[in-house]
Amino acid sequence: MSPLGRFGRVGRWFDGPALAGTGKGRLGLALFLVSLGAMFLAAMVAFVAIRLGAGNRWPPPGAPQIPRTIWLSTLLVVGTSVVIAAALTAVRRDLGNARLAFRLGMALVLAVAFLGTQTAVWIQLQLAGGGVRSSVYGFTFNVFTALHAVHVLGGIVPLAFVLWRARRGAYDARRHGAVAYTATYWHFLSGVWLLLFALMVLW
Repeated sequence: MSPLGRFGRVGRWFDGPALAGTGKGRLGLALFLVSLGAMFLAAMVAFVAIRLGAGNRWPPPGAPQIPRTIWLSTLLVVGTSVVIAAALTAVRRDLGNARLAFRLGMALVLAVAFLGTQTAVWIQLQLAGGGVRSSVYGFTFNVFTALHAVHVLGGIVPLAFVLWRARRGAYDARRHGAVAYTATYWHFLSGVWLLLFALMVLW
């Protein structure tokens, strides 16, 4: 099943009254994240194998440097996770849907900004000669970060949905399963990004 197909399937039970905050809902999300984690782990193992095979010639001679904009991308995706955690704290403490919606709205802006900065990184790298077809170096960076971006795009959908629901007073301290699921998913995305960043930029 494609990533977007999986997102659609999850979305059908994401905010349902029978699953919100239940063990069944948490198990479903856990299985979903395990499947995604296995995919990203396989990608990272492949990258490590390629990197070790290249020895000291990485990046390859003449390959462009990864644009510094990627540091801003990292700040934005981590910021999204932090703000969503603050939103979850707000609803657990029953601070009101207005405060919850404000924090979710901030998280949504940061998430969209992340995709914007990543698009800028890809364009800058392409113009510098580091596109997908340029080399194994360009291919791995562009494909792996694009894979993550697809799942970020999928994460924006439930984030926008819970924001819409929060603006209509749908959540309180006892009923906020969808907010918790969204927060967990974004923490996962943030963690995966930090690992990718460490492997492809810092290593």
